[in-house]
Amino acid sequence: MGRGWEKTAYSLILYKRLLFPEILPFRAASYYKHSIYLLMHKSLLAFFLFITSLFLFAQAPNDACPGAQDFGILTPFEQTCLTGNNLTAYGELPYINQGYCFGGVDAPSPAADLWFTFTAVGNLLDIVLDSNFDTSMVALYQGTCDGLVGLKCVVNESGGFINTSLAPVSVGNTYYIQISGGSLSDIGNYSLCINSYQTFEAICIIDQTLTVDPPPYLSTYEAGQTVNFCLTVGGYQENSADWFDGLVPVFGSGWDLSTLVVTMPASCDGQGAWGWYTSVQGTSTYATTVVGPVGPGFFYDRNADGNPGNDFGDYSAGAACNWVFCFDISVKATCPPAVDGEDLSIEFFNYSDSEAGSWNATASPCPNDPNFTFKALLSCCTIPEISGVSPTCNDPLSGSISVLGGGNPPFTYDWSTGFSEVSFGASAQGNLPIGFYTITVTDADDCEKIISYLLDDSAIPSLSVAYTVPSTCNPGNGLAVLLASGTIEPYTFTLTDSLGNVVTQTDTNFPNLAAGNYTAVVVDGGGCSNQTQVVVPGLPPLLVQTDAVLGGLCPGDSNGSISVSASGGFPPYNFSIDGGAAQANGNFTALAGGSHTILVTDVSGCTATLTETVPEPLPVTALANVVADVLCFGGNEGEFQIEASGGTAPYTYATDGVNFQPQNNFNGLAAGQYDFTVQDANGCQTSGSTTIAQPDLMDIDLPPDTELAQGGAVTLQPQIISGLAATYNWAPANGLDCTACPQVIARPDETTTYILEVANSNGCSDTASVTITILKGGTVAIPNAFSPNGDGVNDVFRIAGRNVVSISLVIYNRWGQEVFTSADMNTGWDGRYHDADAEIGTYVYWIEVEYESGKTEIKKGNVILLR
Repeated sequence: MGRGWEKTAYSLILYKRLLFPEILPFRAASYYKHSIYLLMHKSLLAFFLFITSLFLFAQAPNDACPGAQDFGILTPFEQTCLTGNNLTAYGELPYINQGYCFGGVDAPSPAADLWFTFTAVGNLLDIVLDSNFDTSMVALYQGTCDGLVGLKCVVNESGGFINTSLAPVSVGNTYYIQISGGSLSDIGNYSLCINSYQTFEAICIIDQTLTVDPPPYLSTYEAGQTVNFCLTVGGYQENSADWFDGLVPVFGSGWDLSTLVVTMPASCDGQGAWGWYTSVQGTSTYATTVVGPVGPGFFYDRNADGNPGNDFGDYSAGAACNWVFCFDISVKATCPPAVDGEDLSIEFFNYSDSEAGSWNATASPCPNDPNFTFKALLSCCTIPEISGVSPTCNDPLSGSISVLGGGNPPFTYDWSTGFSEVSFGASAQGNLPIGFYTITVTDADDCEKIISYLLDDSAIPSLSVAYTVPSTCNPGNGLAVLLASGTIEPYTFTLTDSLGNVVTQTDTNFPNLAAGNYTAVVVDGGGCSNQTQVVVPGLPPLLVQTDAVLGGLCPGDSNGSISVSASGGFPPYNFSIDGGAAQANGNFTALAGGSHTILVTDVSGCTATLTETVPEPLPVTALANVVADVLCFGGNEGEFQIEASGGTAPYTYATDGVNFQPQNNFNGLAAGQYDFTVQDANGCQTSGSTTIAQPDLMDIDLPPDTELAQGGAVTLQPQIISGLAATYNWAPANGLDCTACPQVIARPDETTTYILEVANSNGCSDTASVTITILKGGTVAIPNAFSPNGDGVNDVFRIAGRNVVSISLVIYNRWGQEVFTSADMNTGWDGRYHDADAEIGTYVYWIEVEYESGKTEIKKGNVILLR
């Protein structure tokens, strides 16, 4: 078929998927033969009209790198996602793509690609593409859109899902992401999520930045072109004391390694030097068993013995030092067209001294450091330059495209309009309508490049609504501001309302508009026009509503509050109360009880009012009820209880105004008046008093102590001085005729103290006592003879008596000698003297007797001692 069929099929796929989205799953091969023959012989004018209708479909704004969709401000360790579709994405030519993606697969080219951009906030980047593409691709670039530097790419030829880590990236740098399906017709919906984050413990190299001069053009370099590369390695974390020791750039097959010129970085610790070594074998256990020899590349020789593998790396104290590895290298000079697309990638392998030196690190993360990659392809054919002018609105066939071929002239130009291939033979074409054009430029060496250009409707002035101000409470005070650009000035604007009223002016501001729908039209200086719809909203009426009303805490207080909120109208709002100063919020405090009026005003002067009443709290009232008076005079059984109401419960109670308690009962009280205070939950108080009563003192008296002749009787009658007696109890009972009578007769045999206890019905009591002294008469019996012969009869001279307190007995013989004395009535004379029986005869006694009555009596006489 030739190259023309390929280009025709490319354009058919592009346009047909715009018009007939239901056939999107099919591939170009399924309708080459059915479409080409039907359309290739139609007139060029009919095609132009048809192609114009196609571009009523809007091109995706991020179809190319300059319109890349920004992910916005990223947060480390948080995934940020964008969603959409690539239904209106074009595969502009020359197509930007990367070759030799992971697994050795080239990125699809051309394909319906979309572009995104972000600023890295960490040194690692995770990307997840979830789409319904048949084949999916993700590529990462740095630099600017006119000088993109390819870094890494991933292709999934089995479906639309890719989950990958495209590291490293550098904090603060801007990057671009390109996604696509497997071809121009592989389109559908997608979700693209990225997560940029920093890991200081999992790796050692935190920052890797590459500068490229010159950057590749459309990801390509030409044969013989010399490029300068500088990779900066910084922020090195000496985890496990594992120091940086080597950097090995591995070049793609398109580079001429004989042209490599390297520049060494400065040492960070000053203890050694960097050099270029063909091969280095580390001597650590990890280096000898896992890594093996590495190189050629940059390595650090600390011992200056020409063997970087037997020592440590370059130490960066506090990760503050950077290494800059630079080199110049040229693309292969010989480049026949057959090798177009050869690999110009570079992968920078980094090594710590546990990988390429002598440090036996324990569990070092440095071997996990991601390698920095650079992607480019060799272009053996010079890429042509292209420019164009879109048609004007009043001349749909006034567009033009101009192409400047590269390489060796002369050039041939094959122009494709998508449905037929026309070889105009010229580098420029005019009289073109809007559309997507591809041009194949072939030089004298048969070197061919395909480029594309989109003639769009940019000749039509753009018209948008900059903003509108709603019409508020004052009818007809709305505002619409239009914005026109892109074509020849001056602009003329018309605004038509729903009733057909038209306003025409050159000013973009349309004031004094009522709420409603309008049609805006702009006409530029060339007569081209565009229109859009304008909606001037009518704001809802300004309303104010009550959110909360709180009364004062206590009667007469000014601590109530009202909270209101406003809606509708044109915010922000001002609030005032009772004619006071305006404020920015609807919260009013320190209000007295009663009615208050709130005024709300919006910025357009609309007002709304609301009247609310701050409730006056009920006063706290309290009544004390005596539960119990004191039972007995001087007791402490008194109790009273307070009943509170009004105010705000719960209440607390105190009898001293200080120590409040939650219980309303006070007990264990003596008689007397008690003041009390009741306090509610808001601290409001009331006070009162109550009295605890007590009975009169129970007070009795008995007659004074008295004397009573023995055998006599006396009546005892108490005197109740105060109190009411209920019971009587006399004690002891001896000599009493009654122990429970108010009046008793006492006949004691001996002197007795009687105690009377009188009690009332409450058990209150008093006692009194009286002593009755018995006056007793005394007698003594004195024998006149005794016979101490041991017969047990009258053997002792002993005095007997009654009511005798004491005696003194002395016995004399006839010679006046004292033969016996005694002071005890129970001790008599046994008739012995000086331990011998006394003589029989008459003896004289002298006795002094003291009676209980206190009387003393002397007795004298004779007693005869017989045998």
